[in-house]
Amino acid sequence: IWLGCSLGQAAAEELRIATGEYAPFTNSQADDHGFVNAFVADIADAAGYEATFTYLPWARTLGQTRTAQFDATSFWYHSPDRDADFIHVGPIMTDRLVFFRLRDTEIGNWSTLADLTEHPIGVVPGYTYTPEFWSLGETGVLSLSEGPSDAANFKKLRAGRIDLLPISEAAGWSIIEAEFPADHRILFTVEERPVLVTEGFLLVPRTHPDANNIATRLQDAVENDGALASIATHQAN
Repeated sequence: IWLGCSLGQAAAEELRIATGEYAPFTNSQADDHGFVNAFVADIADAAGYEATFTYLPWARTLGQTRTAQFDATSFWYHSPDRDADFIHVGPIMTDRLVFFRLRDTEIGNWSTLADLTEHPIGVVPGYTYTPEFWSLGETGVLSLSEGPSDAANFKKLRAGRIDLLPISEAAGWSIIEAEFPADHRILFTVEERPVLVTEGFLLVPRTHPDANNIATRLQDAVENDGALASIATHQAN
């Protein structure tokens, strides 16, 4: 029996996954690596792999996975400009991207992003957001202020250097809890209108010699494990 178990464990192939810090979704300090990466580990296991996570800055995770230094990267919102380089596996979660602001900052009613032209918005280079969002920034319709991380941008928001910060609602509150004392947290709020409701994917690089097989096995595991997908979706919202 012991020998059989040992052989079964040895048969699992390592799946090297590049990821970054985006608590509570991905988190190097959590025992389960955050609930999205925990779900990724579960579907990898169902597909016959053992997932190992390497945490890097987000831009490096994408660049190094693109050249097949990793087998996959977790996790990314869909962006058409990545279709040529990656196979999208999933969706593995859903997410609500919202604007955080200070409670005493007057934004007024808005129905499109272009309505926010007078409000400085904090962003992190390399983040997906939406193609429309980046296009409006590039053309000067939106005033975008770059920061090295969401945590840094929240500090700019608290200091009044920006008016708005687009981020996942769950991730935003997680950062506020980690970065600010309890009596400061009440200063923040969320715009009721979301920027978008989107889905997250595991990306497999097309340059990987076994890309199609890896993606197919993982996609089958996602589709056959609806209960886990429901858990991830529920927590993401």
